[in-house]
Amino acid sequence: MYFTLMFVTPGEGPARTYDLVFHPCPVWMRGDKEIIIPNSNNPRYELGSLDMLVKRENIEDSKALSPNVFVFVHWAGHGHDGDLGKLLEDLENEGWNPIVLNAEEGKIFFWPDGRYGLSE
Repeated sequence: MYFTLMFVTPGEGPARTYDLVFHPCPVWMRGDKEIIIPNSNNPRYELGSLDMLVKRENIEDSKALSPNVFVFVHWAGHGHDGDLGKLLEDLENEGWNPIVLNAEEGKIFFWPDGRYGLSE
C-alpha cells in the first residue's frame, strides 16, 4: 500500500497533495520530489511523521479552511494496514478529519472484514 493525502487549498490551487510511499521506509513526497524521510531506520509509519510534513510544508492553514483531508489508499507498494491505521491515528490526533477512499475502486475504504477507519 501507499497513500495520497489531499488537503484543502487556500485560493485557486494547486491542490496540496502528498504521497506517503515506502522506499522501503516511509517517505513523504510531493510529485516526484522527496520532501521528508521521517526515519530511514524504520520501514513502518511512526506517529509524529505527519507533524513533520505539516510544519515543513506549512499546511496548518488548510485546517482553518476545513479539517477534512482525503486519504487515498493505493494497493501497490510496501505499506500495510498497520501503516494506514497509524496514519489515520496521527491525522485525528492532530485535529484532522480523514476521509479514506479506496483509489482503485473509487469507493469509501473499508477493511476486508467490513470495518472502517481505525477500528482495527
